Amino acid sequence: MKQNHLRTMGGLVFGLLISSQAQAASFEPLGVRALGMGGANIASVRDANGSYWNPAVYGFFGNDDKANKAADNNRMADKDWGTGVDAGVGVSVHGDMASIVDKLGKINYNALSATGAAGTQYTPQQIADSLLLVSQLGGLNTPKTGLEINANGEFDIRVGHFGLGVRTLASVGVSANVDLVNIAPSTAPVGTNATVNAFNNAAVGAAGAPVGGYVYLNTAQATSMVTSLTNAGVAPTVAQQTVNSADAALAAQPAAAGQQAVITNTFNTMAGAAAGNTIDKNSSAIHFRGVQLIEVPLTYGYEISPGLSVGGSIKYMQAKIYAHDIQAFGQNSGSFNSQATNKYSTDSNFGLDMGLMYRGSKYQLGVVAKNLNSPKFKGDIYNTAGLVSGAYTYQVKPQVKIGAAYMPWDTVTVEVAGDLTSNETSLAGYNTQFVNLGLEWDMFKVLALRVGAYKNMAESDIGTVLTAGLGINLWAARLDIGAAMSTKTMQYKGKSYPTELRGSAALNVDF
Repeated sequence: MKQNHLRTMGGLVFGLLISSQAQAASFEPLGVRALGMGGANIASVRDANGSYWNPAVYGFFGNDDKANKAADNNRMADKDWGTGVDAGVGVSVHGDMASIVDKLGKINYNALSATGAAGTQYTPQQIADSLLLVSQLGGLNTPKTGLEINANGEFDIRVGHFGLGVRTLASVGVSANVDLVNIAPSTAPVGTNATVNAFNNAAVGAAGAPVGGYVYLNTAQATSMVTSLTNAGVAPTVAQQTVNSADAALAAQPAAAGQQAVITNTFNTMAGAAAGNTIDKNSSAIHFRGVQLIEVPLTYGYEISPGLSVGGSIKYMQAKIYAHDIQAFGQNSGSFNSQATNKYSTDSNFGLDMGLMYRGSKYQLGVVAKNLNSPKFKGDIYNTAGLVSGAYTYQVKPQVKIGAAYMPWDTVTVEVAGDLTSNETSLAGYNTQFVNLGLEWDMFKVLALRVGAYKNMAESDIGTVLTAGLGINLWAARLDIGAAMSTKTMQYKGKSYPTELRGSAALNVDF
C-alpha cells in the first residue's frame, strides 16, 4: 500500500514537471509558521494556510481514521473547523540601486539642463556634477540591479474538508532604464559639439598639474582624462585646466568617493557626445513593475485512501497591475514604497492549484502545483508624464514545489522543501528557485519555537536567509510572529543592512 502511494506521488510530480512551464511567479513564504520554518511548509502545513501551501491537507482535517491513527502525529483529526488571519511584508535589494538614486537626487540636474547663451561658462561644479551623473547612470544600467517590495496577507475559514479564504500577494520590482546617449551638457549650444564648447568655455583653473598633486584623481586618471578631451577637440591647455578644476570640485563632494575609474571613462563618453545629444533630452527613468493579486480560493481535500490525500483550490483572482515610470533624477529611494502604487490597472481571471500529501507514522510527503492554467492579466504602462504609453501583460505561470517532513515526536517537526520550477520575480531578469529547511519545537504544546533557512539557487546576491518564529498556544487560539534576514549585507547611507528582510504576524483559531 505504501509503495503504491509513493508511486502515485512520484507520478504526479513527474507529470507536473513535464506539463508546467519553466518559469513562474516567485513562491512567497506566506504565513507566519511557514516563514519561521524557512518557507518549508509543503508537507507539514496543518492549518487553514493549507489552501496556499498544499490543499491536500484538507483531506485529513477531522478524519478520525483509526486504521491510520499512528500517522496523525500533528493532530489534524481533532480539527473540525478553524479560522486564521496573517500579514507579512518584505524587501529584497539587488545591487546598489537605492544609493545610486540618492546620489543622483543630490545633483543639480536643472543647472545641467538649462540652455544658456553662446559662450556661457560651464563651471567646475557643473563639470563635476555631469561626471557624477553619467557615472551613476552607468551603475543603474547594471543587469538585475533593483529592489523588490513584497507584502502578503490571508484570511481563511475552514469547515471540515472545505475552505474559503481571501489572500493578497503583492510584489513590485523597482529597476531603471538608462539613457547614456543624451548626456552632453546643454549650457553652451555653439559649434558642432556642445560638450567640447562647454569645456572650452569653462571657468577653469591654472594650466599644468596642480601644485601638490591631484586631490580626488590620481595622476594616471587625470592624464587619461586630459587625453580624451584633447582627442575630442579641446585645446590641450584648456583640457588640463578643466581636469584640474573638476578634480577640485569632485574632491569637495563625498558622494563622489569610489568613482574615480568610472568618471575617467565617462570623459570619453561625454567628450565624444554628438551635437544635440544634450542632458535636457535624457530619458532615464525608474521603472515600477509588478502586481497585487487578490485571490479568493475555494478549497477541498479528500483522503483517497488511509494516509494519502489529494486536494485542490479554484480561485477567483483580481490583479492590480503596476507598470509606470518616474524620472530618474531628483528622486529619493525612501519614497519608493509609496511611489510603487501610484498608477495601476485592474484585471480579473481564475486560477487552479492542486496538491498531494502522504503521511506515515513519523513522516509526511507533499507536492503542490499552483496556477496550472497560467492566468494572464492585462494592463497599461504609464510613462513619466503619467500618460498611457503601451500595454503590459502579467502572467502567473505554473510553479511546483515539493517537501518532506519528519516528526519523531508529536511536538517536533523538521521539513526540507524545494522549488522544482525556476520562478520569475517582479524584477526583470531575476529568478528564484528556493531550497527550504525548517524546524519547529512545540514546547509543552504551549510555546512553539521555529527556526529555518532558505537559499535562492538561481541567484547568488542575497545569500542564505535565516528565519525564526514564535507561536503562543492559548487553548484553541495561537498567536504567531516570524522574521527573516539575509546573511549578506549592503551599504545604504553609510550603514550596513541585510539585503533581504521579512516580517510576519498571525492569529489562528482551531477547533
